[in-house]
Amino acid sequence: MSIGPILPRTLRISCASVPISKKLPKPVETELFSWPKEEKPWRRFHMDFVGPLNGKMFLIVVGAYSKWLEVSEMSSTTSKATIRQLSKLFAQSECPETLVSGNGSQFTSLEFTEFCKKNGVVHIRSPPYRPQSSLQAE
Repeated sequence: MSIGPILPRTLRISCASVPISKKLPKPVETELFSWPKEEKPWRRFHMDFVGPLNGKMFLIVVGAYSKWLEVSEMSSTTSKATIRQLSKLFAQSECPETLVSGNGSQFTSLEFTEFCKKNGVVHIRSPPYRPQSSLQAE
C-alpha cells in the first residue's frame, strides 16, 4: 500500500497539533553590502570553514578576482593549522592584500592577527551573524 494518499492528511493533523507559543521575531533588516569588483588577481581572498561533512572539516578559500577556489581538508581547525595551510597556499604565488573571514576563533586569535601583520595582509572579519558578508566563501 502506498502512503502517498495518507501522508498529506497525516501531515495536516501533525502540524495542527503543534501549539504556536509565540510569534517569531522579525529578522533584522540591514542594507545589503556588495564587495567592490576586484580588478587584479591575488588582492582579496574570502575564506571560511565548512563542515563537518562526513566527519571532515574543510578550509575554503576563494579569490575575489578569478573566483579561483581552493578546498583543503583539515585535520584540525586551530589557528596554527589554518596558518600552516594558508602559508602553503600563499607559497604558490604570493600573499593577498586582504583576507576576509568569519569570526571563528582560528581567525580572531592573536596568532592569526600576527600572521597577517607579518605578511602585510589586511584581515577583515565579517560582522557576527552576517555570513553573507563573506558570501564568496559561504
